[in-house]
Amino acid sequence: MKINRIDHVSVNVNDLSAAKAVFLDLGLEVQGEWEMEGEWLGQVVGLNDVKTACVGLQMPDGQAWIELVKFYTPSDEQDIQKPFNKYARYPTYCICC
Repeated sequence: MKINRIDHVSVNVNDLSAAKAVFLDLGLEVQGEWEMEGEWLGQVVGLNDVKTACVGLQMPDGQAWIELVKFYTPSDEQDIQKPFNKYARYPTYCICC
């Protein structure tokens, strides 16, 4: 299978505001901000009781975008829940084929 393009990259961050500021300084533009929680999200990331806040940033030319994700629950401290799948805490790449 050949990759035609990368749609976006998701990056987990501890400080959403600071991470957003870094990418704004690099010239990316905010495309949206949202919060997510619930069973569907838990199934996607392989964690229980998930609540996140996200910021989508895109290059001015409209190409690939970055999704910054802050996990409120489970927290990213010592009480982090063990993921159900081994990929849950790695960056996520959305590839279009």
